[in-house]
Amino acid sequence: MLVWYGVGAESLIFVDAQSSMFKARAFGETLAHELVNRTGTRAGSDRFVDQVRALNAAGVLTPKINEAFTRLRKVGNQAVHDHLDQVRTALELLRDCFELGVWFHRALTDDRRPIGFVPPSPPPQQVPQHIVDGLQAELDRYRQELAEAKLLLHGQPSVAAAQAAARAAADRAVTESAARRTVAAELVADLEPQMTAASQEFAARKPAKVSAAKREDFISRARRASAEPLNEVQTRAEIDRQLTAAGWQVQDETQINLYAGDSGVAGVAVREVTLATGRADYLLYVQQKLVGVVEAKREGTAPRGVEAQLDRYLHGLTAAQRISAWRRDAPLPFGYVATGTETAFVNLLDPQPRTREVFAFHRPQTLARWMREADDDPAAPTLRARLRQLPPLPEQGLRQAQIDAVRGLEGALAADRPRSLIQMATGAGKTFMAVTSSYRLLHHAKATRVLFLVDRNNLGRQTLREYAGYATPGDGRKFTELVNVDRLTGSGMLDSSAVVISTIQPTRAIGTDFQQGEVL
Repeated sequence: MLVWYGVGAESLIFVDAQSSMFKARAFGETLAHELVNRTGTRAGSDRFVDQVRALNAAGVLTPKINEAFTRLRKVGNQAVHDHLDQVRTALELLRDCFELGVWFHRALTDDRRPIGFVPPSPPPQQVPQHIVDGLQAELDRYRQELAEAKLLLHGQPSVAAAQAAARAAADRAVTESAARRTVAAELVADLEPQMTAASQEFAARKPAKVSAAKREDFISRARRASAEPLNEVQTRAEIDRQLTAAGWQVQDETQINLYAGDSGVAGVAVREVTLATGRADYLLYVQQKLVGVVEAKREGTAPRGVEAQLDRYLHGLTAAQRISAWRRDAPLPFGYVATGTETAFVNLLDPQPRTREVFAFHRPQTLARWMREADDDPAAPTLRARLRQLPPLPEQGLRQAQIDAVRGLEGALAADRPRSLIQMATGAGKTFMAVTSSYRLLHHAKATRVLFLVDRNNLGRQTLREYAGYATPGDGRKFTELVNVDRLTGSGMLDSSAVVISTIQPTRAIGTDFQQGEVL
C-alpha cells in the first residue's frame, strides 16, 4: 500500500497535482495506521488526526515527524475538499512522504546511511513552461541536497573535486529516475488489482498486543531515526568540534604548530596527512610526539568495520613521521574511528587490543598520562595489562562468598570481559565486597576512578560509611585516608575523587567526565 500510494503520488505530480496530493495524504494515513498497530498505541478511532495525535502523545513521533504527518493530513484534506491544484505543493508533500518513508525504514532497521531525495523531472511537452520555471528553484534545491547525500571525500584529490563528483552523481540519479517513469507507471497499474483486498484487510486489523520492551525499542529507534545523518563535510565539522571540546588544537598540515594549546599538555590534531599506507584524516600529537590516528567516516558506517584500514594507518608512518613518533620502532598506540555520532577507540598498548565504543575523544592529558604509565612500567603499560597481574587476594576478614565474588570479578576483568554480574544473598556483605574490589583496582591496577551507583540517598550515605570504615590490607589505614571518596552533588565532581558515590538519576550528567579516563 505504501509503495502504491508513494509511487502514484510521484507519477501524478506534473499531470494531476490534486490526485498526487490525495495519494500523498493516503500514504501518510496508511503509515500512521501501521505505526498504531506496530506500537500497540490506543488511538480511540481510525481517523487520521486521532491516530497521529495518539502516536505523538505516546512519544513515537518527534516534532519534525509530527509536522510532516500534519502537513500531509491538512493539505491532503484541502486537495480533496477545496480542489487545491498546485504542482509546487504536491512536490512538497511528496518530499514529506519520502522523509516519512526513510524515517520508517531507519526505525525498523537502524540504518544510518544518508539517503537522498531524487526530485522528479517534468515530463517533456506535458507541463507548461511557466510552471517549470516557477519550480526550478525548488528542483535545484532538491538536487543540491541529493548531491550532499552522495558526497564522498575519500579517494578525491580535494573537496572541490568531491563536490563536483557528487553533483554529477546526483544528476545521473535524476536522469535515471526520469528514465524509469514508465516502469513506475506500470508498477502502479500492476498493483491496482491488489489494492482493494489489501485496503480491506488493512482496515480490519486491530492493534496488536506489543510487549513494553518491543514498544520502547521501536520508539527509541524511531526517535533516533528522525535526526538526519551527517554528510561527509558535516561529519568532518562535527569531529573538529568534538576534538576541540576535548582539548585538542585542530590544525591543517600547512599551518602546523605542535606547541599550540595549554602550557601543561599540548594536544594537536592535524587534518589530512599522507602516510606511507594512505591518507589519514587526522594525526594526533601529544607534547610534540605523534601518538595516534583518527579515521573519519560518514554516518551510517559501522566503526568496527573500518578496523583494518585504521590498523594500516597506525602501522603506516613514513620515515620522516617516525622521527616525531612517541615510539619510533612501534605502531602508533591510539586509534579512533569517528562518524560524528559514534566514536570507537583502540589502544595497541593493551595485551589484546580490542575496539570499543567511547563517549568522546580522550583529552590530551589522558593520553599523556597513559604514555607516562607505559614508560614507567613497560611490562604492564595499561589498565588492561595491570588487571592481569593483580596480586593474590588476602582472605583474612572475608567470607567465602566475598572471596568468590572478588576472584570471579578479577578473573573476568583479566580476561577482557568488562561486564560482570555478582549475585549475593541479602546480608552476605555485598558492599564490603565492592569496597574490597575498589581498593584492589585503585591500589594495584592503578584504576583512575570508581563509580558506585545506588538507587536511594540513604544507601549512598551507608556506602560512604563503609568506605570510611574499611581498613586496608597491610598497614591498616582507612580507605579514606589513602584516597578521596565523595558523594556526587549538584556542584559536580572533584578531580581528585578516586571513588564517587551517586544515585542513578544524575548519571547522564557525569558520563562525559567519567569517559575521559578508565572507569570501572
